[in-house]
Amino acid sequence: MGLRRSLLNDEFLAKSLDQAKKEIESSNLEDLQGINQGGVSPFAAYSPSKAADYAMQYWEDYNTPEYPKFGSDCTNFVSQCAKAGGKAFKKPTDYMSKPAAYENNNYWYSHHYLDWQPIHKYKQSTSFIRVKDFYTYWKNHGATVINCSTNSALRDKIKVGDIVQLADSSGSWFHSIIISCKKDGSWRYAAHTSNHKWKTVSSITGANKYRIIRL
Repeated sequence: MGLRRSLLNDEFLAKSLDQAKKEIESSNLEDLQGINQGGVSPFAAYSPSKAADYAMQYWEDYNTPEYPKFGSDCTNFVSQCAKAGGKAFKKPTDYMSKPAAYENNNYWYSHHYLDWQPIHKYKQSTSFIRVKDFYTYWKNHGATVINCSTNSALRDKIKVGDIVQLADSSGSWFHSIIISCKKDGSWRYAAHTSNHKWKTVSSITGANKYRIIRL
């Protein structure tokens, strides 16, 4: 073991300082890329069909223990769909030292791990699980946002794989859904909290305005 370490040190010292520096920088870059899902950018291509397929697979059969299940699970669900559609997690380097729900809109991630007992635990950014924070993150990371004041206008503009958020009469954004398909001539959506696979968009109640988040 000592001889091997000595040979490695001799090999490193034989290199020029500039070459060694470049190798260290390259290694550091690879480490950072690994944290962000192999270097995949949050601006990576999005497959609406894959996101919709995930939504229709897990609309009722929750994907646990890979992800946690919440009482108010709507944004956690659409975030999972976005991940299945090709969007990469963005994590801080020290995410394991962060709170279970990290309030920071510069990151978007959900990390599942086992505690020593073992117990399933999670580290998530609030942008992964909260309506407003999801919007803020994706608005700043390449999403197109389309505001609609009526359900009719929404139905004219949506596409499969779009994330749609709903606001109530007070202007508070309270729910996230994903457009899953067009069936029998009607746009349909999938959602958690009130679980749906392909409920008609036209039947949405309690919303006074809408915003499309197109990834």
